[in-house]
Amino acid sequence: PPECRVPDTHRTLMVQSLNNLKDGRPAGDRASDRVALEALEAKQADLSRYGEYWALFARAQLQTGGRPEKVLASIESGLQACRDLPSLHNLKGRLHAQAKDYAAAEKAFARAVALDSTYLAPQLNQALISTQQKDLPTAKKRFDALIRQRSTLGEAYSGRGVVLLLKGDFQEALNDFQRARKIR
Repeated sequence: PPECRVPDTHRTLMVQSLNNLKDGRPAGDRASDRVALEALEAKQADLSRYGEYWALFARAQLQTGGRPEKVLASIESGLQACRDLPSLHNLKGRLHAQAKDYAAAEKAFARAVALDSTYLAPQLNQALISTQQKDLPTAKKRFDALIRQRSTLGEAYSGRGVVLLLKGDFQEALNDFQRARKIR
């Protein structure tokens, strides 16, 4: 939503931070992740009323190995600023999934999808949770739906490959792993 976006006067900071966080992993703590976190921290007083800021700040915290309760507090600050920002709900779901609170994770991911049905990250996360919980029929349906939406999403083929492998369908699993590899 427009009211959640950081003003254009700070767009450069947001783009640079996003570029620094690109391809990062939770607790990866790369130098570029720390640069992004420091730059965002420096502007917190100016940008704390925007959900978009909090989503990027929480992601930077997560990638620098921030404590889950601090990351969750940042997400909650963002949700107070903007209840309808899908990326905040997706991040909240990721934290809950990390803590193995799958019901709360599912609820957060479902909210993100309800806000933006084209946002594939929470849908992928829902499929991954179904896989972790060994609900293979649901996981397969979710991965199939992702592949129908975007046939170039390698993670969906990899995830479905895992599901097929767990189901004992080795040839189809291998096919999906090979598709995923070609896409990447």
